[in-house]
Amino acid sequence: AFLIMFTAVAFNVQGGPTNSEPYLMSSNLRHKWEEPFLRVTDAAGWFDYMENTFVPTTFPTAWYNGEPFTSDDMGWPGGHPEMYRLIGEVSTRQVRVGEGTCQVSSTLASLIPICYGAYSTNNEGMLAFGPVAEGGEEGRYKWTSAEANGENSFTAQAGTYYGGGFRMSIPSSPSNITQEQALLRVKQLRDTRWIDRQTRAVFVDFALYNPATDMLAIVKLAAEFPPSGGVLTRAYLRQFRAQQLWPRAEGTAHIVLETFLLLFILGYAVSELRLAYRMGVTLYFGRFWGVYDWINFLLFFVSYGFRYHSL
Repeated sequence: AFLIMFTAVAFNVQGGPTNSEPYLMSSNLRHKWEEPFLRVTDAAGWFDYMENTFVPTTFPTAWYNGEPFTSDDMGWPGGHPEMYRLIGEVSTRQVRVGEGTCQVSSTLASLIPICYGAYSTNNEGMLAFGPVAEGGEEGRYKWTSAEANGENSFTAQAGTYYGGGFRMSIPSSPSNITQEQALLRVKQLRDTRWIDRQTRAVFVDFALYNPATDMLAIVKLAAEFPPSGGVLTRAYLRQFRAQQLWPRAEGTAHIVLETFLLLFILGYAVSELRLAYRMGVTLYFGRFWGVYDWINFLLFFVSYGFRYHSL
């Protein structure tokens, strides 16, 4: 009876029968945003993508037949009829390296007075840059900390990047002038050479919500500019049920059941530790079931960690 109850709880926690909605949503998002992004090969291509693909796709202003959106149609990225609501603002963040972060042979020093190396927390560039801000002496673009940006460290293809950097908001309000304002912001970044030789990574972050499936998608478009040259692009997508963040009435029962499952597994793991202590580690893991149980425990805790890390 207890095994039946445990199976029922586990089945409820994982959301019932497996369905294809998360996969289909992920495939659609990747088709609209990632596939064109993967064709970016340099800094100019990044700006072209933002102006010709990202902004029109994320802030559409008309139906497929050219009919302008009404106020109720605004804020639904992807082009109508689409199922995603933009949640919060769109932002872009640049990570840079400082001057003199690599060494040049003395023979070539006259040709290369400044060398920009690979990114690390020790090499991170934090000095303001860009055109001088009105009434000031520093550049317009200023570094902000990970705490101010609300970002954690992030590992992409070429390295791991601290959550600090030069963050810029892109106008995102549901309005018929948002696309125009967003394009102006991107043009401003292009005109002021926001991406230069000190740039090591540029991230674009936004979140979409599908009310029909209660799925929230957190999207990060990462363009890395390694010191070897070129650009590495990839979209990183995390999906989860919105009720994990904002529980509804039925979500409360789900959380209670999930807590019960977690406590049960923890209690079971503790009992196995006590058994291993009494039997001795060698004898305990000499049994098939000892190894089998701890493989299951590790897989369970790793999957839980990945699940809640996305929050």
